[in-house]
Formats: sequence, structure tokens, C-alpha cells
Amino acid sequence: MVGHPILYRVLSDPWLYRWVVAMVLPFLIWAVLAKLSHSRPDILPTIYPALKVIAWGIWVSFVVWDLYGLSGRLEWKTFYGTNAILGGLMGGTNLIHSWVRRRVDPDSVRKYEGWWPTPKDLPEAKPGKNL
Repeated sequence: MVGHPILYRVLSDPWLYRWVVAMVLPFLIWAVLAKLSHSRPDILPTIYPALKVIAWGIWVSFVVWDLYGLSGRLEWKTFYGTNAILGGLMGGTNLIHSWVRRRVDPDSVRKYEGWWPTPKDLPEAKPGKNL
């Protein structure tokens, strides 16, 4: 590893391991929730409100951190490292939140049919009429 200084620098940096933990942790929590939901189906409606608050809280902290980073008071390594960690947590938590939401309240998920500006009941919205 001494012959590869770039590899040594990347593997000795603690930000890499923090980022890996931030990327893997939501998927581990998701696996535990999926396993628990098979044996106890009542756990998903119980955890849904807290998960919604956590997902929104991570999103708000991500936005606040980005706005604070625009001030230029941070060094680039700290800003981008924390930004990558918050981004990984936000993405994984949103995946868990949408998975739980589809199982708790399937009607809350919107299904879009047709093109957006055209209402569904107009003759132009029917695909057979346009061809």
C-alpha cells in the first residue's frame, strides 16, 4: 500500500468509512423492518409517523447544511463529506419511508395516468383516438 499513495490516502480517510456506514445503515434498518413486519404486521403502522418525522428531519438538515455551506465558512472536505453522509442517509430513509407508506396507506400513493396537462376524461387523452 506504500507504493500507492492515493489508495493509502483514500483508505486511511475516516470520511470514507462514515459514508459507507451512512449508505449501508438505512438498508440494514429496512431489512430488520421487513423481517419484523412478517412476524408482527402491526409494527409498520406504529413506526410510520416516527419514520415520516425522521425522513423530513434529515431532509431539512440536508438543506440547512447546504445553505450553511454556501457561506464559505467551512473547509471543502468537511462540507462535502458531511453532505455525502446526509445525502446517503436521506436517500435510504426516503426509500424506507416510501416502502412503509405503501404498506400502511396504499391510497396515499398517487398513480398518474395520461399526460399531466390533459385531464383524463377528454377525448384527446385517450391513446386510441390519437393514433
